[in-house]
Amino acid sequence: MRTTFNVLIRLQDHEGNIRYGEAPDDLDNLDGKEVRIYDGIEPCDLKPSSATATIAKVLCPLATTPLIYGIGLNYKAHIEESGFPVTKYPVYFSKPPDALAGPYQDIPIPACVEKLDYEGELSFVVGRDVKDFGPNDDPADYILGFMAGNDVSARDWQTQEAAGGQHHVAKSFDHFAPVGPVLASYQAIPEAETLKLETFVNGELRQQTRTDDLLFGLKDTLVNLSRGKTLRKGTVVMTGTPSGVAAFMKPPAWLKDGDVWSIVSISNMSYTIESAEWVNNISQDVKDLIQAFFSIADKPDPEAGQLWVDQVFSENGKLVIGENIIEGTQSIRKARQNAWNTIRARKHVVHRVYAGGSAGEDIMLHGVASSTIAETDETVDIPFAARFLLDQKTLQGSSPRALLYQVWADQSRLSKALERGK
Repeated sequence: MRTTFNVLIRLQDHEGNIRYGEAPDDLDNLDGKEVRIYDGIEPCDLKPSSATATIAKVLCPLATTPLIYGIGLNYKAHIEESGFPVTKYPVYFSKPPDALAGPYQDIPIPACVEKLDYEGELSFVVGRDVKDFGPNDDPADYILGFMAGNDVSARDWQTQEAAGGQHHVAKSFDHFAPVGPVLASYQAIPEAETLKLETFVNGELRQQTRTDDLLFGLKDTLVNLSRGKTLRKGTVVMTGTPSGVAAFMKPPAWLKDGDVWSIVSISNMSYTIESAEWVNNISQDVKDLIQAFFSIADKPDPEAGQLWVDQVFSENGKLVIGENIIEGTQSIRKARQNAWNTIRARKHVVHRVYAGGSAGEDIMLHGVASSTIAETDETVDIPFAARFLLDQKTLQGSSPRALLYQVWADQSRLSKALERGK
């Protein structure tokens, strides 16, 4: 879905107001950081504003949810460690709305639970009502964004004797679905099914995988969850956990009071520009514009050109790529139509950014663009330099726009790799 935000945070400021804001580049130690906030009370309906707020407390990205779905036995390595057979259809269960919790909330351990387990998961939020999602539908049209999550599980209530073999009983206690701290849009995570995921307990690595080990991906999950029934806007879907849960350790390493669980790495759930060196004092709004440009460029979306028009370029904007000049909104809308015919994945990483001009409107940057060839899976890294010329008329507000983006890169290595793929 097209979203106003790139990476969203829900916060409480020092006056007690609850706000939605654009998350800062550095997600560590968020308390005390100033962020640009949005107008609105739901992440689906936010509007940009020029106001800022200082974070006093990080909250759950969602205030409420109509329902939480979990997918069981969805990572191939986890299926292998569990000894269960591979299923034709996803194993899924529900968690009630009161299971939802924020990323830094304590999880109460019910007195009836002794075997408490963790399940680190990539989770997503449904952005609009959907029923009978079809195999030709695009998950990007229905997913609002992605979150890290923990499908907390009471294994002593997941047995045949205690619960008839159901998953729901073990996973439905209050606060057994902490998520966050951010909700990252498709712009921020264009390749959600090739992410690296690591989970830790008290600093010890317990789970490590990539999301391409999922048995049922985003599309299959939406097809099965919405078959004959409506998934409501705001529903949370936890896509499954990899191998490494406490239950299959020898002996089982159950969570206990005071343990700290965390997902410290979901690769790509971070900015293309987060490690860039900013040589000059460049505003956060301009950084967000640059991030939006590259996130859209790296997104295999036929509407990417329209997203550039909506979020990046002025009406008379121009793209210059080698000898190819693309000028005006009508041409930019069509600029990405054939960009993914031979490329399976693309990732730009910006290393250094310089600003010049009387108002800081002339920006030069350099970095590396990585492209993975669809036919061979070969990845080619190409250094590039680029220039953004910003529209000075838009620099006074909170929504700067680009008049020009021009890039210089030696494409010969990519051309040779594409030839090898034929």
